[in-house]
Amino acid sequence: MIWFVLLDSNNLVAAAGRAATLPAGAVAVPNYSGTLMGLSRMVMTNQQLVSRPMSASVQSPGHQHTLTDMPVGTVVTVFDATGGEILELFATATEGQTETIDLPDPGAYDISVVAPLPALPLDLRVVT
Repeated sequence: MIWFVLLDSNNLVAAAGRAATLPAGAVAVPNYSGTLMGLSRMVMTNQQLVSRPMSASVQSPGHQHTLTDMPVGTVVTVFDATGGEILELFATATEGQTETIDLPDPGAYDISVVAPLPALPLDLRVVT
């Protein structure tokens, strides 16, 4: 069986799988020993598949959630799932920006971090 990927116009993996013969338009991934999920999170760069970066790194001590290493243009949304409202919505303006989100009140919150491609989006459910 051959591992393969289909790429979109941004060279992101749009589909991946295994087949006896290479499907039309697919790129073979020889010697791949990972999972299908692993392939779906890759991008083709310089004729090599590499893992897409995350939109941010997160440290969550207690009720504070620090988002670091966000590239310019990253959109962050904090949604109060209990109250049904957006608490914060902003886009980063500097490379490697860090932001701390404080959620001291009990409840359920969704934090969405979406950086420009090829970064993977990051979605967190926080229950305090």
